[in-house]
Amino acid sequence: MDELVELPLINIECLLVDESGEEASETLDALVKACEGFGCGQLVGHGIPVELLAKGREESERFFKSDSGVKMRVKRSEDNARGFMNDELTKNERDAKEAFDFGKDCGVDVDGVNRWPEELPEFRRSLEEYFSRVEELCWKLTKILTTRGLGLPWDSVRSLFEGHSSFCRVNYYVEEFSQHETSLGIQRHTDAGFFTLLATNGVPGLQVYTGDGDGSDREDKAWRTVKPVEDALCFNVADMLQVLSDDRFRSILHRVKTETSDPRLSIAFFWNPSPDIVVQSVTDPVSCSASKYKALSFGEFRRKRFQGDFADVGREAQISDYLL
Repeated sequence: MDELVELPLINIECLLVDESGEEASETLDALVKACEGFGCGQLVGHGIPVELLAKGREESERFFKSDSGVKMRVKRSEDNARGFMNDELTKNERDAKEAFDFGKDCGVDVDGVNRWPEELPEFRRSLEEYFSRVEELCWKLTKILTTRGLGLPWDSVRSLFEGHSSFCRVNYYVEEFSQHETSLGIQRHTDAGFFTLLATNGVPGLQVYTGDGDGSDREDKAWRTVKPVEDALCFNVADMLQVLSDDRFRSILHRVKTETSDPRLSIAFFWNPSPDIVVQSVTDPVSCSASKYKALSFGEFRRKRFQGDFADVGREAQISDYLL
């Protein structure tokens, strides 16, 4: 394995306690710098109990090690994106992993409805508790990043997330999956939503692209494996935050490459806006520069992405399609 890259390590505890203090201001600067640079960082002091992180990982691994019948009874379908999967496509290529999706029951048909294995009640309980705690954290981070980082009025930002369509994906990578011809747990991609918070079991595998190309060359040395930080949440900017910030914040291209014999488990929380909102770039009131993007419907964009997850529909939808 190549040398691991260390992402910016940011302790956000002071921001969450009192965002007006001097220490909090320095932390905000570090968070904004991470968004403008790599587009990602490692967050500690996030307030999610380590016991809950450990329980979520334990119960998730129990689910993936269950009999195939347990998993297949909650397998996702073309009309319901939530549940178990072992056949997901990214960039129209199959990912070498198993996964389980669940999310906020927001009464819309963007991702479907939750389905849980009846045989494993603790799996559901621990992950629903985890979702609730991270959801609360995402609200706080969104307010801090948009009002203090981008200078936006909170009322207008908050309206983007009323009825938000966020969801969690638990990913499981083991050695036999990596024998798949692609050898990648997840192909290169950016995330469709606002930002993502990722918890892992400490096994490396997440890679970020640090080059200037499109990352299509799998052996490109610009693909760097991220060094995990125990009990940290890996934060990355996603497409809608890049659009809202008019490219000030960077939606990072990333993938997963399984390079060890140790099972790798991750829980990704995708913080997504409401599906019925329209995202519009922020213009610079000083320079009066024009927005780089057309207004776009997040629900439409998300549906196009999901179609590409489930079947080969040709070129995957990208925010570059909305550039003016």
